[in-house]
Amino acid sequence: MRPNRVVLPLAVVSPTSSADVHTHPPTCIRRTVRCLVVGVVMGLVGCQQSDPIREYTVAKPPTPRKAPLPERASRGPEVPKPPTRTDPTTDRILGAILPQGEVTWFVKLQGPVKSSREAVEPFLRFVRSIDFPEVTPVWKLPESWKQVKNPEGKGRFATLEVPIGSETLEVTVTELKSSGSNPESYLLANINRWRNQLQQPPYGPDQLEMATIAVKTDAGHTAWLVNIEGWLPGSPPAAAAAPRLPFEYQVPGHWEVGALRAFQRAAWNVTGDGRKATVTISTAGGDLVGNIQRWRDQVGLPRIDSDELQKSIQTLNMGKAIGKYVVLQGPEGNNAPQSILGVIVSALDEQWFFKMQGDAPLVAGEQANFEAFVRSVQFP
Repeated sequence: MRPNRVVLPLAVVSPTSSADVHTHPPTCIRRTVRCLVVGVVMGLVGCQQSDPIREYTVAKPPTPRKAPLPERASRGPEVPKPPTRTDPTTDRILGAILPQGEVTWFVKLQGPVKSSREAVEPFLRFVRSIDFPEVTPVWKLPESWKQVKNPEGKGRFATLEVPIGSETLEVTVTELKSSGSNPESYLLANINRWRNQLQQPPYGPDQLEMATIAVKTDAGHTAWLVNIEGWLPGSPPAAAAAPRLPFEYQVPGHWEVGALRAFQRAAWNVTGDGRKATVTISTAGGDLVGNIQRWRDQVGLPRIDSDELQKSIQTLNMGKAIGKYVVLQGPEGNNAPQSILGVIVSALDEQWFFKMQGDAPLVAGEQANFEAFVRSVQFP
């Protein structure tokens, strides 16, 4: 059978209505009528009735076209994610947002976390004193605050200086046109603008309530308060806080606080001449001999019998407690020999381990500092 040829009963190919006629292409209609006429003529002349099945050629329907897919909405510019930092925050923004019809007023104090903490209470008093008797705001300055000339090109309404100890923080007052369509989105956008300044991720709409505190000014206006902590661009990492332990101690200034591992209560990193070592304080169990043998394993020294090991132990006074002290240097043949300075002492109902481990030359150079550090601990 040739392509596009289908064998159909005569009744099927005969048009029965005007609607059917319009559904066939003109060529097909002509062929259908010709078949009907031939059949009728043959019947009238007494010819044998032909097979009611006729061969009919139908036009192949056009391949349906798929509707074009709607174009995707173009995305806006990607907002870069703020860098991830784990060190303590260094900077703070205290903000107040006061919508006033077609204009919204922004009050912002920015400064170091520690010193700005002292400005929280006077900042709140200042915000509550703000009133709008006409178009522009008026306020009452807290004691020692001073209004100064605005820097050129900043577009501020006012600049205030806030002395905190030996530092001077700055409070700015600015105005921006309000967004009449969606006040909450406008509020959130400005909070996220401040968060971006301190390298903090943006808040979503469901976090708006958590991000703000609504207060009333003395004149009855609503002010949305915001407190954001983070890091100004380029701010160096803050020094990690010294570990808190149940005793006093003193460490050399060049030892840097390090990350803690299992059982450790304090850790410091020591570096010099491309070499490094760690100093740790930890608590654990085990007997004296077993723990020293374990340290020997760590620097590649063979185990020795208990009597010989006891001869290698020195003592250090630590207040009313006495520490058992060993100096262990790894084999000289190693490419990077390791050393351990270790002290084990029982005090405050626990067994304490003071240990310095690292590159042998650096540990040897720090031995006097380590011993002074251990002696600085005065157990009761």
